[in-house]
Amino acid sequence: MNKRIVIIGSGPAGLICALSCCQNGIEPSDILIIERDSELGGTLNQCIHSGFGKNYLEEVVTGTELASMLSDAIRQLEIEYITDSTVLFVDKQKRIRVVSPKYGYCTIKAEAIVLAMGCREKTKGALQIGGTRPAGVFSAGAVQRIVNLKGYMPGKKTVVLGSGDLAMIVARRLVLEGGSVACVCEPKEYAEGSEEHVAECLENFEIPLYYSTTVTKIFGKERIEAVEIAKVDKRGKAIKGTEQKIKCDSFVYQCGLVPENEIIKETGIRLDTRTRGAYVNQYFETNVKGIFTCGNAVRIHDLVDFIVEEAQIVGESVKKYLDNKTAKPISTVRIKNSDKILYSVPQHLDEYDEGIEDCVIYFRVNGKYDNLLITLKKDGEEIYSREKGKMSWLETGKILVTKELSEKIKGAKEIIICAQEKKNGNDTDNNS
Repeated sequence: MNKRIVIIGSGPAGLICALSCCQNGIEPSDILIIERDSELGGTLNQCIHSGFGKNYLEEVVTGTELASMLSDAIRQLEIEYITDSTVLFVDKQKRIRVVSPKYGYCTIKAEAIVLAMGCREKTKGALQIGGTRPAGVFSAGAVQRIVNLKGYMPGKKTVVLGSGDLAMIVARRLVLEGGSVACVCEPKEYAEGSEEHVAECLENFEIPLYYSTTVTKIFGKERIEAVEIAKVDKRGKAIKGTEQKIKCDSFVYQCGLVPENEIIKETGIRLDTRTRGAYVNQYFETNVKGIFTCGNAVRIHDLVDFIVEEAQIVGESVKKYLDNKTAKPISTVRIKNSDKILYSVPQHLDEYDEGIEDCVIYFRVNGKYDNLLITLKKDGEEIYSREKGKMSWLETGKILVTKELSEKIKGAKEIIICAQEKKNGNDTDNNS
């Protein structure tokens, strides 16, 4: 079976990428979307809270509404998709082995592939919590799914570990469904999620949030009966004498997300150890020509709006690739990070005849800062500066490569994104 474009994953990244391909002149019949779940939409289907689509739709909707809108658009264009389908393997020749109810076990040969598999939660093992292994221990994403999609409650009284946005949204949801949340524990000295969610999800529902606190032990045989919480020092180690036992019949944890990239480990696609996603250029093309990636498969995003932005870029990039498969970059500029920069995407810029103007460099910092100055350096010389002001690792920063900046980057083998704190500052660019 042959297809020009195969998109693996039908979350917001996969669906918007398919629509973007069509907007850029690709025939809908040339596209195939592969989804392992029973319906299109990915994790949007379990997000019944609002806050999605602000920039894309110019209105705020729930995740389920956005999934429905995008799925309807795919059906209207008659883009082919297969659900309940599992991709087993992807190789450098852009052959995809898949098992599906429609085609059985088959190999699909594509001209271009878009990896939009999204992300997965880290397992409980990453927490290294002592005690027994009873029923009633769930990840935050699993609870969101079983409550919102299946209509089941994980328990009557819950302790939550982690204060990311998802954990707080789940805590609120459990209370709205008639359960109770004994507390939310956060090992850090500050909430990992937004201040807005702390107020909306916890304070408004009188759910206690304990900072510098973690869960150290789980009690129970067949079913969880209680957990032990304790204060932690700055290194994250439990402080003796601060232990406290809390009775509960369910425990929900959020210990982070990682890109879902298991199927490409043998493809020869280079992975970034910081983002856990693929190394990409400004077109979100991997080191295997003709294989692109976007969304949470590249890096974990804080907003769906950035996923939308990337997916639209990939739609344009796929069209350019199909029109000129033999094009080779004139030069490549590596992008490196200073110590306060957690990561940046893309990891390099490939210059073709059209240049690198109007591309975007996304980055995150590694902590919370009040007055941050972001600069770009080429051979030790500062070529860009921006007084960003307040910034934390929770948000994505952007550097737009303007015409002036692209001229300054020309000829460089590498550029470095730097960050330093200033006494005073505001959010302004200086590209002069």
